[in-house]
Amino acid sequence: MLHLLSQSWWEPGSDNILDVGDLAIILGFAVAVISAATGLSRWWLRQLRRTIHDEIEEYTQPIQPTANGGLSLPDVARKVEKLEYRVDELKEDNKRIEKSIDDMKQENRQTWGLLLKHLTDMGGA
Repeated sequence: MLHLLSQSWWEPGSDNILDVGDLAIILGFAVAVISAATGLSRWWLRQLRRTIHDEIEEYTQPIQPTANGGLSLPDVARKVEKLEYRVDELKEDNKRIEKSIDDMKQENRQTWGLLLKHLTDMGGA
């Protein structure tokens, strides 16, 4: 065992199985492969991002650029919200009008009642 440790296997150009020069070549090759794979993956990701961005731009462009201010779905959503708000306002107005009509009907009944009472009192007097 001591004989194996005393051998200088790390010296370049020695006859041992692996020496420092062999390890440097293996390490250099591994670094080169990893660097190439990293560079290739970064390039591929940039291409993928560009493709995704272009697809999003294409599919979210205005359907009719000259109509509705040039916006498609966002504009429609805003208009629907405005319409929904306006419908709610109209419903509240309708409830107030119906209540006002019911109040008027009640007042008309009371007025007719008073008128009939007055007419019957005049006819009997």
